[in-house]
Amino acid sequence: MSAEAYSRLDRLLHHVAFAGLGMQRALADIEDRVFAREFADLTIERPVFVTSLPRAGTTLFLEMLARCPEFATHSYRDMPFVLCPVLWDRLSRGWRKSTSLKERAHGDGVLVGYDSPEAFEEVIWKAFWPRKYAADRVLPFTCEDRDAEFEEFLRAHMRKLVGRHAKAHPRAGSAIRYLSKNNALIGRLDLVRTLFPDAHIVVPVRNPWAHVASLKRQHARFLKLHAEDRFSRRYMEWLGHYEFGATLRPIDFDGWLDEGECLEPTEDRFWLRYWVKAYEAVLGAQPDRLHIVDYELACTEPARVLDTLAAALELENPTSLTVQADRFRSPTFHDMAEERTSPLGRRVLEIYEALRKRAL
Repeated sequence: MSAEAYSRLDRLLHHVAFAGLGMQRALADIEDRVFAREFADLTIERPVFVTSLPRAGTTLFLEMLARCPEFATHSYRDMPFVLCPVLWDRLSRGWRKSTSLKERAHGDGVLVGYDSPEAFEEVIWKAFWPRKYAADRVLPFTCEDRDAEFEEFLRAHMRKLVGRHAKAHPRAGSAIRYLSKNNALIGRLDLVRTLFPDAHIVVPVRNPWAHVASLKRQHARFLKLHAEDRFSRRYMEWLGHYEFGATLRPIDFDGWLDEGECLEPTEDRFWLRYWVKAYEAVLGAQPDRLHIVDYELACTEPARVLDTLAAALELENPTSLTVQADRFRSPTFHDMAEERTSPLGRRVLEIYEALRKRAL
């Protein structure tokens, strides 16, 4: 949501909540004890993680899947006490604001309200893995990056969201499933598969030229926004959304940030190199239950793509997804003719074709 949606009191509460995530973790421990019986018998089965570089369509797929009654996910109402969603849900009911849809800060026409799904899972990763978040980059994770306390906390958190959803929607179905959007997971795909062997990972892929143009444009937009409003910058930092503007910390796939020419994020080639490294990682990840979705194909044949995705995700009610086929909009065309024939441009096209061949 845009910064204008938050009053002075809201901003103060956010500062208190994120002043030290240790307090939220302590509240989460209290939450575990208070609601232990309520969630003790819940199991996490076939969770769905939506990830890709930002501007690839991950928000749209999160929103469409969140409308399927079998999925439980975060919403804006979970802010600012993201790590203790059940306790905060109970405490905040008395002063909740009614929801009204407004355009989010990206200025891309996506309307959100307090009940809209949002990407908050990265707060948990940040709380347990601070060494992975350097001042100028986020380090990728490998299958060797294991921490029992983190894994126990994450699973408990997932159970809370599932249990909360099941209680609020008693007719949702026999097996409520966890759903998240976390763009940073593109740098830890194999670890996610190790932690959750039955998980489904959805990776939307866009035309790279349009995608890179959108990344560059959003970076410029957020540089301006962060210069004008300190709270908007802090908000993204709190959530671990290091994607654009003054908070930009690219995922350092294979140490690419220290290789080759020194580029600035105001240049197309910076984002093209980032795109190459990110989707090389996708192609190199374990393919089991990793579902690449061709966004351009979804724009021209949405019913077929969503029907295939619904089957791949083993949805209990496929129609709840396929009925949303009219939500796709074709992105603006960008040519970047000067880059297409360069070695970097040719590599981009090679990867894009390989991704499309593996897509649903």
